[in-house]
Amino acid sequence: MSFFTLDNFATWMLTNVRLSRYDNQFVNNLTLYIIQHNRITSNQDALFRKVSKKYHRQCLHRQINVDDVLGLPWSVQIVESVPEFTGANIKIENGKIIFRSPYNKNFLNDLKKAQPYNLHWIKEKRCYEGPYSPSSLKKLIHTSADHFTIINYCDTVKQIIDTLSVYETAKYWVPTLVYNGQYYIAAINESLYNAIKHIEISDDLASIAQLVKYGVAIDESVENHLANLYDADKIKLAINFHALIDYKNIKHALNCLEQLGCDAVAESKTFVSKSGIVPHLDGLTNNIILCQKTKELQNYSNPVIFYFHGSYKIIENKPMKLFKIIKVVDSEPIKIK
Repeated sequence: MSFFTLDNFATWMLTNVRLSRYDNQFVNNLTLYIIQHNRITSNQDALFRKVSKKYHRQCLHRQINVDDVLGLPWSVQIVESVPEFTGANIKIENGKIIFRSPYNKNFLNDLKKAQPYNLHWIKEKRCYEGPYSPSSLKKLIHTSADHFTIINYCDTVKQIIDTLSVYETAKYWVPTLVYNGQYYIAAINESLYNAIKHIEISDDLASIAQLVKYGVAIDESVENHLANLYDADKIKLAINFHALIDYKNIKHALNCLEQLGCDAVAESKTFVSKSGIVPHLDGLTNNIILCQKTKELQNYSNPVIFYFHGSYKIIENKPMKLFKIIKVVDSEPIKIK
């Protein structure tokens, strides 16, 4: 089989090569475009060459070398693609995000996996549109950067990016307790301040555990400072809302929790492969109450859930304010008789 132009090759591919649905649609549209407009764009030329190389094995099976064929000319003129269609284009107009780009299947797959995803294809305008929100714009910009080397922004988007660029070097994006000779909470907001202003921040692990309860992250500088004052296990329990302990250390963990201010504990229903935490409560003061049902924890100020398998899922009876959620693991080796 011999070809004189790439037009001939494109037409031949439609009936002799098993093209994917998207590639078939592209090649078919390309051949129609050539007939209707008597030209192609540089973008179409580049994409056709890329698509053709994907099917070099099928072509070789028919004694056709794709690299040789791609050296042929088109029968029509190649016009340079305008910048708007060379890369990705993002603009905000009338409260909507409008996105255009050359077709990129991998990009579209990644974008649809992103949350929130609220862009919809507008066939008449040949673009994607969706309501504007900061999170949607951020996700679209980041995903586009992974797949396109050229991204064009409208003046509104440029202004938003320029406004936020001053925060590029920001280290803390969530409220975080930091130690630099003294304690301070970085990235705090007014609502959190009003909720925790009664807590005196000091080296006392109980006060730090209260901050964690309210969602304050703990910076490495705090952990390093506390390492000079307390044992590692106690620090780990204090600075983590989700903690992990070994079953053999439950007694020690309960003692630490009592000192941190825990007033009630309960076991999830999955905690059945061992005898649970009940035997380990012996010897403790009455400061920690064992609740038979997790919903009873709602009656206490600093309740803790223990679970053994999988993950503790949010349920209707989960109290609004847990002090800690602790997963128990068993590191004891299994003895095979």
